Amino acid sequence: MLRRGFIIISSLVYVITSFALSPNLYAATNSELVPGSRIVFPYYDLRPGFSTFLFLTNVSTTPVSVNLEFYDASCDRLDTRIELSGRDVDALDLADMISADPSGNFRQGFVDVTTGADVLIGTAVVANTTDDWAIAYNGASARRQEGGATPFEPYPTDLVLPAFLTPGHIGGGVLADGLLIVAAPHPTRPGGKLSDTPIRTSAEILLRHEPTPSNRDRHRPHEMIRLSAGFNGHYLMLPMGTITGTPASPMLGWLSLTNHATDKKGVPFGLVGLYIQTLVGPGSASVMAVRLSGDPSAASSP
Repeated sequence: MLRRGFIIISSLVYVITSFALSPNLYAATNSELVPGSRIVFPYYDLRPGFSTFLFLTNVSTTPVSVNLEFYDASCDRLDTRIELSGRDVDALDLADMISADPSGNFRQGFVDVTTGADVLIGTAVVANTTDDWAIAYNGASARRQEGGATPFEPYPTDLVLPAFLTPGHIGGGVLADGLLIVAAPHPTRPGGKLSDTPIRTSAEILLRHEPTPSNRDRHRPHEMIRLSAGFNGHYLMLPMGTITGTPASPMLGWLSLTNHATDKKGVPFGLVGLYIQTLVGPGSASVMAVRLSGDPSAASSP
């Protein structure tokens, strides 16, 4: 069995390497490549056998106070505060900061992190110590803005998952059902109480259907099957099979989500999303995590 520390560090090294080699140093909100004063991590997991770490870095030379607001799947809240020295990095074991209660609250959810200046970058590592795998993903940064409807750059109301596979057998292994995770942080008050339904999404799903050799058309080698759905709630954790069904063999697809929820003043709830997919082979498992893409400039205005 892999040691807990090894799988956590290995995942973190992968993310840091990807960051260092990225040609795109500057990006818009909902991207991990810009230091911000707000970072949303859409997924933590503290169920038995799981651990979650947040790595927060202060890229400035000035000490900062950082507030962390933890939401569970029903959007109940807990908060805490830490201090980061200038040019400092801290590794936070969430099991030491929040405790799941007997009713199951705060076992899974998202984290909203804020500070007073655009100096934070962050990475989350979620480890399954039972099945010996871990994922790492970068938090969604937002910078402060002056004169806007929100104190921070808004998160996008439209998200795209550019590719996924439906469950089934592939390459000698079993492709487990993927998990779509979507959080809707408060649009104007980070860490604020959320409305009853901050997520009211419409979804478009397209699946690539490969024709059989007998009916293959060389001018049209495949077709796209279009599905639509709607999802409401505080926080979404949806197995992909509940959205697409379970085809006889894995199908390649992509999806888009649009959130139609607003706060009491009509400010749209932006979204931050993550997709997790697992391939289980003989004696091993391979897991990947993909942050959903979004363009905050396309967000609707109140």
